[in-house]
Amino acid sequence: MITIRKAKLDDMDHLTKLMKGLCERFKVVFYEKPWKLDLKYKLESSPDSVIIADDGGDIIGMVLVDIGRDPYSGQILGQIYNFIIESDYRTKGIGSKLIESALSFCKKKKVSIVRVNARRDVKEAIKLYEKFGFSESFIVMEQELD
Repeated sequence: MITIRKAKLDDMDHLTKLMKGLCERFKVVFYEKPWKLDLKYKLESSPDSVIIADDGGDIIGMVLVDIGRDPYSGQILGQIYNFIIESDYRTKGIGSKLIESALSFCKKKKVSIVRVNARRDVKEAIKLYEKFGFSESFIVMEQELD
């Protein structure tokens, strides 16, 4: 049975494995040591912001949430990121449960706006975000420097 719960320090190796898989999928470098340091800090300072899907001890999905203040408007913002579901578990409603939990966390923190970045080529993620009322509000462009 799959349960949605907040992560614990004991889950770090599983979460790192998920993150490595995500980076491999999109062919980006994974800097494990700083990522683990950030995750450890997050788990110690705001454990409710690291939400996982657990299938009997196997971590098969996760989503992280950051809360901050917009320096221009003063609004409290939420940012959903590192949203990952193992490929064998996709299209089973687990992603919806993780997003619901992330949004619930944001509501408890009195967040005004929640943001998420999505890759245009990951259509299933975009559809899921749209299902929850997210819409494109601006475009982020990037350039790799040597």
